[in-house]
Amino acid sequence: MGRLPPITSLTSLFFLPVVLTCVLSNREAKADIELPLRILFCNRADVHYGNLVNGGPDGFSDLRRELIRWDFEVVQLDEPAMTPSLLDSNEIVVLGSNARSYSTQEVADFGDFISHGGRALFLVGYGEDDDFFTSDNLLLSQFGITLGETTPWGQNNISVFSTHPITVGLTKVIALGLNPIASAGPGVQSLAFWNAETVLSALETGTGRIVVYSDWDTFSNISHGDFSLYTDSHLTLAQNIFEWLSSGVVPRKIVPSQVSDWVLYH
Repeated sequence: MGRLPPITSLTSLFFLPVVLTCVLSNREAKADIELPLRILFCNRADVHYGNLVNGGPDGFSDLRRELIRWDFEVVQLDEPAMTPSLLDSNEIVVLGSNARSYSTQEVADFGDFISHGGRALFLVGYGEDDDFFTSDNLLLSQFGITLGETTPWGQNNISVFSTHPITVGLTKVIALGLNPIASAGPGVQSLAFWNAETVLSALETGTGRIVVYSDWDTFSNISHGDFSLYTDSHLTLAQNIFEWLSSGVVPRKIVPSQVSDWVLYH
């Protein structure tokens, strides 16, 4: 009988298939690594309302933490131009507390983003000037949606909902000043109502999706109405909205040359 190989040789032979498998798997994995879905918040440059960094009243730092806990990547830019390169770098774009006057080209580029599967959430700001919602109307009107004048400031309880994935589990949400949805074109679903006026809508157009909610205060750390993201059904509403917007989106991919062997994305 021939001599047995040395122990070291046996060990090498045993582990060689495992090592090869790991190397191959790693190479294959690098080509398929998916980044988290990215949410871009387009905040207004001169106010702290809805600011993701602001940890005080009216800020969105609690919402930012929850979105990260739900495995989203969150980015904030102050009133960026709606260019194709910016829009296409994100799966979801959030517009709130925004007073920009969009150009005709920006409106068209935003429309293309949605028509090619992009997703958007409009969190309408209670503002001191008309730009808080008229700027939103510049982008929304091409989808048959327009926002109306702001209601008088005060706590508004919303407890009437229609059936939709976004309204599952909702009992009551609170808003301050509201910009009711004044008109909605074909395909726009009315999901929540205050005094018989629509304050939450959803639209599917091709593979794109849009949600419009009439007051950003509902999702703030703590508003002037002494409620917060954790009051009543506010957190459930936020989670439902972002789950519905992200459903069916194909995550962005990164090419192997951009990935270190030791980088993991969660």
